[in-house]
Amino acid sequence: MFTFNHEQDRQDCTFLQQLEICQTMGLSQFGPATDVERTPSPCQGSHILVTNYLVVPLTSVRAHTSVVANGSTLVAEDGTRLFKPVWVYMLTPGD
Repeated sequence: MFTFNHEQDRQDCTFLQQLEICQTMGLSQFGPATDVERTPSPCQGSHILVTNYLVVPLTSVRAHTSVVANGSTLVAEDGTRLFKPVWVYMLTPGD
């Protein structure tokens, strides 16, 4: 199991509460929360993936959908989804 959360996503709990939930679920056994901008895939094996991409203030809903919703995910100039490597990492069996 993996999680991929935006730091500005406050849907029903704070970002710190989200991290606490991940730890309670045992995901920290695979490593600490890892910022996908600072640590490219394979994210040091972490199963708790985070971003604060854009760093500008976002609404909680925009932050929540920016990592997953097809119409809301961020797109590079060449048209590729910026978080595609993250999703490939999460959905592709490891070695």
